[in-house]
Amino acid sequence: MRWISMFLVLVLIADFLAHRPVDEVSFLQVGQGDATLISIDGTNIMVDSGPRNLGFDSGQRFVWPELRKRGIRHLDAVVLTHFDQDHYGGLRAVMERVRVDRVVIVSRSGISNENLAVLQEAGVRSNQVVLIDSIQKLTIGELSLDIVPGFEGDTVDDNEKSPFIGVNFGNDRVILTGDAPTDSELYWISLGVSGGRIVKAGHHGSSRSTSSEWIESMEPDYIVFSCGRNNPWGHPSPVALDRVASYGAKNLRTDTLGTIRFRPDSQGKLRLVAGEYGSPLLELFKR
Repeated sequence: MRWISMFLVLVLIADFLAHRPVDEVSFLQVGQGDATLISIDGTNIMVDSGPRNLGFDSGQRFVWPELRKRGIRHLDAVVLTHFDQDHYGGLRAVMERVRVDRVVIVSRSGISNENLAVLQEAGVRSNQVVLIDSIQKLTIGELSLDIVPGFEGDTVDDNEKSPFIGVNFGNDRVILTGDAPTDSELYWISLGVSGGRIVKAGHHGSSRSTSSEWIESMEPDYIVFSCGRNNPWGHPSPVALDRVASYGAKNLRTDTLGTIRFRPDSQGKLRLVAGEYGSPLLELFKR
């Protein structure tokens, strides 16, 4: 009976550790969409919230369970890169379940009535909305974000409105660009934006994003592709994967690995840890 008691104690310890707050950058497996959760020293922000469509809500099915597992009941901010449903669809489920201080929108031209209606439908109050309409450094708790808005104009589509977001995490840096295409990447290169060791591929690995010029400028060790299994667009494209391979960065895919997690080491550098499909018991012995 003694070994049974010891096993139960290990299980309880593993459960406790799995539900405690932890510093981490997580690229969540939400299907064909984006949701990135960033936590450090008690500050929690989420960039995008995954898709929602008929019969499927990634906020309810994937994002909220991740927050609950991590013991997160409060988000200092949700940042929406742009108003495509695969990036904002899960927001309502999140707003219904955790306290959110602010919802950050990056747009040079403000927020349209149509997009205000999207926010209201998700349960976002007007006093929670923060608009960023110019290049700036945004400080949220223990995190600082370098933000450069995307393009604006009558002929600009939603993808081109995606901003550059450089997340400064301890002694490391993560780059997020929503669904930005190559034209946006070249524009940001011309502005001299700084790269990072971890880059999320633009537009889920579309052939029109994550250009060779962008990869070389960002100098990443890892490029993360957030995409759904067997998605109809064929993301990530073989072209984008070849560019990553040619540069020598490691590609990581949520459709094959599940949620992709990075945690800081003793020097404040983010290191890759086991994905969602790894064993929780093995995770206990890796901490």
